[in-house]
Amino acid sequence: MKKCTQDTDCSVVESACCGCDKGGNEITKLGIHKNYINTFNGLVKTYCYKSSQDVCSSTTNNCKTTPTATCINNVCLVKPTEKPTITDEMRKCTTVSDCSIVETDCCSCSAGGDDTSKKAISKNYLTYFDNLTQGFCGKTLCMMLYNCKEEPTLTCENNLCVAKFATSAPITYQ
Repeated sequence: MKKCTQDTDCSVVESACCGCDKGGNEITKLGIHKNYINTFNGLVKTYCYKSSQDVCSSTTNNCKTTPTATCINNVCLVKPTEKPTITDEMRKCTTVSDCSIVETDCCSCSAGGDDTSKKAISKNYLTYFDNLTQGFCGKTLCMMLYNCKEEPTLTCENNLCVAKFATSAPITYQ
């Protein structure tokens, strides 16, 4: 459902019973191949009806923008309109084993970027955030310059995943 060869193959669909236009959030938007829109929408509708989740608790529209789909590495993804950021919700943890490191810039430190683009995230959001970043960055060209100085250490502090670097200032998330 997600394979593509070009951007025009892809469309955005809602994967939840109550999307951002009905009080939910934008996390539930997916990019899929346009040939599967009706099939996918039918599956979601059937699931929502059978699970009695088709009644949304809000009519508030929480959608910030109208997302578009893009084809990155032959996979349909939702293209963010602004650089993705890691929220506190995406950093929640109970132990350090809940946490992982994620690259937050288009060019990592191994491609001309900076170490501080490596940040901590809950493993539950790792794939989602990677897909957002890939969708935002697209086919960005990076320098062939190795600029990595150290790997961060992961901790779980106050129920939030934190990346710590021994030789630099604390990481900011916003």
